[in-house]
Amino acid sequence: MEKLVLLMLLLAGICAVASDHFRKYHFVKDEKSWFDAQSYCRENHTDLATIESQEETEKVFKITGGFTDAWIGLYYDKENWQWSNGDNVSYYNWTSSLNCTSVDSKGEWVDSACHDNKHFMCYNETRESYILIDQPKTWYEAQQYCRKNYTDLVSIKNNDEDKKIKEKANGNPVWIANQERGKWNDAGCHNTSPFFCYNESCTDASCTKYHFVKTDMNWSAAQTHCRDKYTDLATVHSQEEAKQLLDILNISANAWIGIYRDGNENWQWSNGDAVTYNMRRTKLFCATVNPDGDWTDSVCHDKKHFMCYDNGKKLFLVNENKTWEEAVEYCRSNHTDLVSIESEQELQRVYREANEASSSHVWLGLLQSCTFGFWYWVDGAQSCYDNWAPEPRCQSGYNQCGVMTARSDSKWTEKPCTERFNFICYNGKWTGFVF
Repeated sequence: MEKLVLLMLLLAGICAVASDHFRKYHFVKDEKSWFDAQSYCRENHTDLATIESQEETEKVFKITGGFTDAWIGLYYDKENWQWSNGDNVSYYNWTSSLNCTSVDSKGEWVDSACHDNKHFMCYNETRESYILIDQPKTWYEAQQYCRKNYTDLVSIKNNDEDKKIKEKANGNPVWIANQERGKWNDAGCHNTSPFFCYNESCTDASCTKYHFVKTDMNWSAAQTHCRDKYTDLATVHSQEEAKQLLDILNISANAWIGIYRDGNENWQWSNGDAVTYNMRRTKLFCATVNPDGDWTDSVCHDKKHFMCYDNGKKLFLVNENKTWEEAVEYCRSNHTDLVSIESEQELQRVYREANEASSSHVWLGLLQSCTFGFWYWVDGAQSCYDNWAPEPRCQSGYNQCGVMTARSDSKWTEKPCTERFNFICYNGKWTGFVF
């Protein structure tokens, strides 16, 4: 199969500031019905508040400042409870069964008559960047193109987004992902039109998310929990950053972070990052951060609250044997792309997933270009990091792709792209190459 590789000039950005699930909440003291509150939130923010965990429930409860009731975005559509923004309902905090939902002074959800007037909660979510593709395609072709090259076909959630799309489209009809009828013009899905894709943008408030876990665990159990649920125990590179994080998460007691002392008595971060902060006390082997942002070594078996972080790159091991091209197609259809590895930290995360594979190796998003004499990540990742064993060679006449050994070690090697292995996909921002 012929491949056309479009080499793109990519710009890399770095950002890492605390944020809860990309959302900034706004408590509105005006009393409105649920429908009026929904309209207000969509016009001025993103939507009525969505709450997906006990953590978020507590945060919203604090913001309301003791008001007895405030609308949130949960409603009943005659068959199921739904969030106003379309998210799946995976967390419940009920006290009882009407058609709209408010949060009471205890932080519990109360079903209420939708026409009652209450205060309400809005949120702002990460903004997206929109890309107009001036190539007529059917709706299905447009969706496939966007998912392969960007994130997805654009969805319009409020008037502000609607205005942005209209401005970029210059009044021309374009495909969007929304299926609802109304002001948007529905058309036969096999008609051809230009269309909008979007990329999820990385802003200072959304790249790294921190989570404070109020369950007492020892350091090792906390590390396991963070790696299972998020990315790892929190990495904090300065006292100022620690203090800022503690203020945002409202932490009032010592909490485990990801720094520990190894067998050679050197301090290490759990995720493999370099330690640039000097520990003042070094008698013990694990460390906590206190409410003032100071780090203190502690007994590793003590049980404490802890901080995790999530860098937004979710990994998915697929226990199916596919060729490399089939793996790329699967990942781009169902997630973002085949996994790339840009650091020792990411290597260890991918290796933990690879340990669960049913094949001897797992495909990585590495492809060889013998013509130009280099290997590259197909998702566009730019990194000099590698873990080859040994350095691969170009083999004329063969398409070679990169794999990681699944269980013996985390080394990379090359295999013919037509061989079949398990593979690892990820969800995250896509900046890669089109085939």
